[in-house]
Amino acid sequence: MAGLGFACMILIWLMASLVISDAGRLSIDDFLAIEDQFRSLNKPAVKRLKTKYGDIFDCVDINKQPALDHPLLRNHSIQLRPTSFPQGMNIENTESSVSPMIRLPDGGCPHGTVPIKRTGIEEFVRAKSLGKRLHQRKDATGHHWAALRLTGGDFLGTEANFNSWAPKLANNGQYSRAQFRLSSGPYDAINAIEVGWIVSVALNKDDRPRLFVSWTADGNVRTGCYNLLCPGFVQVSSKIALGQVIEPVSAYNGAQQDVKLTVFKAPATGNWWVTFGESNELVGYWPKSIFTHLADVAHSIQWGGEVLNANSADPAPQMGSGHLANEGYGKAGYVRRVKIVDRNLNRVDAPATASPFLDVPNCYNVVDGGNPGGDLARHFFFGGPGGRC
Repeated sequence: MAGLGFACMILIWLMASLVISDAGRLSIDDFLAIEDQFRSLNKPAVKRLKTKYGDIFDCVDINKQPALDHPLLRNHSIQLRPTSFPQGMNIENTESSVSPMIRLPDGGCPHGTVPIKRTGIEEFVRAKSLGKRLHQRKDATGHHWAALRLTGGDFLGTEANFNSWAPKLANNGQYSRAQFRLSSGPYDAINAIEVGWIVSVALNKDDRPRLFVSWTADGNVRTGCYNLLCPGFVQVSSKIALGQVIEPVSAYNGAQQDVKLTVFKAPATGNWWVTFGESNELVGYWPKSIFTHLADVAHSIQWGGEVLNANSADPAPQMGSGHLANEGYGKAGYVRRVKIVDRNLNRVDAPATASPFLDVPNCYNVVDGGNPGGDLARHFFFGGPGGRC
């Protein structure tokens, strides 16, 4: 544990024990993993950016980013662009193409560096605990969904537009997010990648919606995390930062703001790429080598909302706009222009066989809008007020 002060190590131990104890006893292996990951997270910065919300993003040499501390990525050569793209997908990747909804100060980081959110000990430990909660609370109350799900296929990606909201939370142990999830494998060893926006005080110290990615290669037992909080996701964009606030948000019965997100696999390398916005800005990728089941294809895709309420004594948080899906466009959360990427890298509309996936319809629900064409195309509405679910 050289390089980290003894007092800091004790602080991590105490905080991790307090935060994670309600999700299961903290083992020495858990602590060593947390200590090691925190020690390697905050890298030397070439430049430092501070947002109006007080977030600090370090511009780190792209070849010294945390991803390369993963034992399977020690000799990894960073790929700046995919070897191939899904059919009809245009990539601009210019500074002016980056959506103003997520633009960093000063035009982002210098060429050859990537923005990494500076993270304190408390924030880091609480973020790490979220994955542990999900694994150990498979059958517990407090974790709810309202989504569409497609299973039994061979998928190389998906894309969709999510309207952005700022759902209200009742306590800091809650989160509310809109996302898509690609997964493969049995539950206890599931490989999954998720991309979307999240409101989580535990992860971000405020209640604003922020861009996030997450992953696991074993059902969140030993692997996986949010954003760059553990080695795995390789950042390539110098202009878009994981954990950055998405703004503005949609207004109830008013203007709708949404973000386009895409994940696709480049067959030649097997890497899973993430793009943001209508210009498909390349954010980064998960290398094939960190996965087992997702080293090939995804067999399930889920789009929609998800919440977690770690304290059942409190009402469950809002999802989406905080209004049920029945209220429709302009009032409920939506996912539009929903597409899948098939084995041949064809982008096609998600089929009608995608089915609703929800567990507490009195609190959150889904309305499938079908595919009428136009700006909505293949779409559905989701969300709800939460409460006593």
